[in-house]
Order: sequence, then structure tokens, then C-alpha cells
Amino acid sequence: MKTTLRHLIFLVAALSSAVLRAGHPADIPMEEAKHTAFGVSFEESWLKEFDGNKNPYSYLSSKLSLDWEPWKPLVLLGQPIRWQWRSTFVADAILGGPESVYLGWAPQVRWIVPIGKTPLSLYAGGGAGPGWADTSTSNLNDGGLGSEFTFVITASGGLRYEVNSHWATWIGVDYQHLSDGGISNGNKPNIGLDSLGVMVGTGYGF
Repeated sequence: MKTTLRHLIFLVAALSSAVLRAGHPADIPMEEAKHTAFGVSFEESWLKEFDGNKNPYSYLSSKLSLDWEPWKPLVLLGQPIRWQWRSTFVADAILGGPESVYLGWAPQVRWIVPIGKTPLSLYAGGGAGPGWADTSTSNLNDGGLGSEFTFVITASGGLRYEVNSHWATWIGVDYQHLSDGGISNGNKPNIGLDSLGVMVGTGYGF
């Protein structure tokens, strides 16, 4: 998990640095600089664990996010790019494993790239944070998470449609990693659950 987290942090830092070096909001025509400063969004995913755990893990994952877009779009290679800070609350119904629920919080960054002057855009982003699962720490061989306290890494990307000046909807691919990062003091071994699936979402910008 530590290697995965380092890669995610490096990617976020590199993309943020590139965007900041590439341009300034003043360089973008006003018709391309429209954005909403605040928003709320809801996403639903179906995820399947793919890393070879003996349990047939799958998830129904619900994510509620508070979105903040403090700056007008910046320019990278002539392309206006919107980017958001997101405070995301995660609630997973766990199927096929010894746990049944996961609750967490993951601050995220999301980039939104318009496709020409159409209502379509591409998006990608991700983040990481802490969480809790109803793990059984007494059963050492159930193939479940090593402790109740966990970390979540989440990343997603896909296609977004601007319905109007406030509403948007999107569909994409969602990735999620759950583990305790090896910090548990118990005797149960830590496992990392890597899952991939389909996400649909909708959001309202104020």
C-alpha cells in the first residue's frame, strides 16, 4: 500500500505543478472560464476485487462529495482545464467477504477537461484517507482486513455531461484500495483489497 500511496501522491503533485506552470486564468477567454465555485455530488459504484483474495469480494460503494473549485480554468498545452478539491465521504456495502460495511473519508483532487465547445468533458482524479471496517480481528484466517482502522485510496476517470449551468452527470471507471497500511498492532496479517468497477454520478454546482 505504501508504494501505491507514494505513486498517487507523486501523480497528484506532478499534475498540479504542470497545470500551475502552464497558464493563468487571465489567459482563457471568458466563455471558457465559466465554473462553479462550490458544489455537491453523489456517486454510486459497483466494484469487484481483482487481486486474488480467497474471498469473492465485491462492493456497492456510495460517495458523497463536497466540491470546491476556487479558480477559473487554467491552460495546459492550449487546453483549458478545470480542477476541483473534493471532500469525499465513502460508504461501502461489502459483499462476499467477512466484513459487511466500510466507512471512510478521502480528500481528492479532480481534473475536468472540456471537449471543444460541447457539453461533454473528460474527468480524472483521486485521493486517500482514513476509514473503518467491521473487521473480525479474532479470526486470523478469514482472508479479511487486518484491523478495523483502515486507509482507502480511490481514483476514477470517465466522461462527464453538463446538463445545464448547474447540473452535471458522468459515467466512468472507479478504483478502490483498502488496507490498514501494516500499522495494526494485532496478530492478524494485513491484506490489501484492490477493486475495480463502474461508476455513475451526478452533481449540482452553486
